[in-house]
Amino acid sequence: MPSIYAIERMEEYEIARSKDFANRVMHTVNYCDANQYDHRKVWRDHYISKISEEGVGKYYRARGCEVEGPDYKIYTGKQKSWEKDLKINGVGVSVKAQSIESMLAFGLSWSFGNSVRRDPVLYDPDAWIIFTLVQDSLIITQVQIYEPRQVKELVFGNPRLERLKGKKLVVYAEDIYNA
Repeated sequence: MPSIYAIERMEEYEIARSKDFANRVMHTVNYCDANQYDHRKVWRDHYISKISEEGVGKYYRARGCEVEGPDYKIYTGKQKSWEKDLKINGVGVSVKAQSIESMLAFGLSWSFGNSVRRDPVLYDPDAWIIFTLVQDSLIITQVQIYEPRQVKELVFGNPRLERLKGKKLVVYAEDIYNA
């Protein structure tokens, strides 16, 4: 397991804002190309992604950085924004999230779209990515933040789920954090 860069405990207003976003965005994208038909999972993925952005922003703001984002605007169709999730001191950063449940099932890893909706960050070897792990329960919601990496430093592998091979690329923590 890689060493954790930081852990941010999330506040109720940050959780509520992220859940509201998940409610509003989940019906704006069709995930059939990724064989994803479970609406609860789609909602949860949006929530986990947004609470991760909140956690990363909170961490860097607390350290005196200027942070823009997260963006809570809903984009549809061709209006969909492919901008970086956050800007930290003017540098665009993508945030990749994983839930504890997913980590227990598949190992500490993060997936990237690689089919009809290819993740735009894959086209930029110099792009920065901050990986996170979200623990979300009735008692606590916290975001574990790992050291930022550039795309050119990443090792991409196949997903463990057969149905996602050819549609997703996966970065496994042990391949990039010398775990």
